[in-house]
Amino acid sequence: MQKEINLLPQKNANILQQERTIMLVRAISLLSVCIVVISIVAVFLIGRSYSVSDAQSQQDAMHARLQLVHGRIIKDLTLVERVSRIQTVLKTRSLLTGTLAILQKQIPQNVSLETVSITATTVTMLVSSNSVSDLQTCIDSFTKLVDKKVLFSKLTINNVVVDAVSGRYTVNMQGSLL
Repeated sequence: MQKEINLLPQKNANILQQERTIMLVRAISLLSVCIVVISIVAVFLIGRSYSVSDAQSQQDAMHARLQLVHGRIIKDLTLVERVSRIQTVLKTRSLLTGTLAILQKQIPQNVSLETVSITATTVTMLVSSNSVSDLQTCIDSFTKLVDKKVLFSKLTINNVVVDAVSGRYTVNMQGSLL
């Protein structure tokens, strides 16, 4: 039977164990302190490079640039809208010119075209004359346009007014455009 022989007294063995534990605790403490110090320095450096005033000044600069761009965008959109409206007017103006030319050809010399209102679907006219026969000729010529399907698909006489004082006859007509 073998027995272990320990030449160190039991008291010294406990002291060595305690010293090892103390060394281990000291090493862990020192490592923890180093990690805390490195973390504090890192947070300080990051905080210094991204300070609140720098962020605020960057935000203000970006806001100023956006305001400048915003003004330009509004001007550009306004310009695009105006160009679009001008193009629409130019397209419809040629159609209106043709429509007015056809209307004027149908009106006899002694008949006056008092008012004309042209929309996308209708033409409303107010014609007047001192002669009923001239008004009849005017109405007949517009009726022929309906028959030939040149400008109107339908012609409606809304009212006829006679001014007894001046002896003038006025006819209000409305035609549906093709």
